[in-house]
Amino acid sequence: MLFAGVISKHGGKATVTPLLSTTKTGSVWIPPDITSLNMPDPVKIRQQVRDGTEAVMLACLISGDIATNFPDGIDVEDDSEDKDEDKKPPTTQPKDKTKRIESIKEAASHRQDVRLALEFQPHEPHARMMLSNVGILLHVLDEVALNNVGANLDIGHSFAALETPAESVALLARKGKLFYLHTNDNTGDGGDWDMISGSIHFWHWLVLLLVLDRVGVECWLGAVINTKDMGPVQAGKCAQKYPQTQQA
Repeated sequence: MLFAGVISKHGGKATVTPLLSTTKTGSVWIPPDITSLNMPDPVKIRQQVRDGTEAVMLACLISGDIATNFPDGIDVEDDSEDKDEDKKPPTTQPKDKTKRIESIKEAASHRQDVRLALEFQPHEPHARMMLSNVGILLHVLDEVALNNVGANLDIGHSFAALETPAESVALLARKGKLFYLHTNDNTGDGGDWDMISGSIHFWHWLVLLLVLDRVGVECWLGAVINTKDMGPVQAGKCAQKYPQTQQA
């Protein structure tokens, strides 16, 4: 994954390779308010820049041991030799293989040292989702039956699917398939609004954190949020502090 922007590494198993950075001293500029980002004044920005204490990474290459698949894979052309397949009468016999299952198996088997996390989403404006809830996701994971294939549970998608995220966590954790969590919130009306965690379903989030603690799952948590009333830095800090505060 190529990441552009100011970043720093805080533990974890990811390998971070700097591609572009400032001088060893670097520099610091703290926007006084949101309008400084909306309507930047180059003269004022230069006056507000101060010397820093260390180099700042502007771009880097991040590699780890987990990959996510979203929203619904890729289109695969039908290369069947039987051109009259559609003319045959329907059958109630299940097929031994499906393209969806076999494609996941093939992708995951290529690098068994890399974990593949599948994410469900109940609604998509441009297509009908094949992975639309935790039940279907669990079925697919059972059919794939590979240790390096698991789930990326997006909490907002769970709300949109009218689920209880804590229950979804417990089901996935029981099978050892909870690899990753997208932390956000949702109104539960079918939209995908990516609000800050706990901004709508406060009590659901408390129960979710309790279940995560009890099942003892160690997985990555990534904040997937889209705020309207604050900048990305402030929103990121809020998304990070909320789970820590509620667990305390």
